Amino acid sequence: MGARAKLVETLPYLVVLAGAGLLWRVADTFQHTPTPGQIGPDFWPKILLALMAACCLYEILRRLFSRGDREAPRADGFEAEAAALEITEDHPWLVVAAMVASVLYLYSLDWIGFFVASLIYVCVLEWLGGVRRVTTLVTTTIAITLFFTFMFSTVIYVALPHGRGVFQTISLNVLKLLGAQ
Repeated sequence: MGARAKLVETLPYLVVLAGAGLLWRVADTFQHTPTPGQIGPDFWPKILLALMAACCLYEILRRLFSRGDREAPRADGFEAEAAALEITEDHPWLVVAAMVASVLYLYSLDWIGFFVASLIYVCVLEWLGGVRRVTTLVTTTIAITLFFTFMFSTVIYVALPHGRGVFQTISLNVLKLLGAQ
């Protein structure tokens, strides 16, 4: 592969790298009053931008300094069998259903709170994804929702919506159980 082709291959990564740099500058402008012992609102965006930039730099260097004379890996044994058995299914209604579920999730957050809305949302997405065993569906839904509730409320310090009425009581009890209140 020629030098020009290698440079062309790096263009998308250069664009994303430049975008990460611009977004870093935006994160620098976040207005906040520093609180001792707590991270600012720019911390997590900068972490993600740094990881994105590192991935881009890795890909740019890999593409620029890779040898172009390597042959493509052949599908042997298991890989050939898997490729032969691969059945392509197209279910656009599942994508539409997931999009509708996402919109409903966002609109329901203020009313039923993060915890309950996330339980329902994760369960719906898993079901749309093909999970049909009730024990698997229930345990993974609860585990995922508790994990993200814990991460957002105690590690990242995001103010999660509690909901109204009984949903607020549920949310506050879950946060108390997780040690976030």
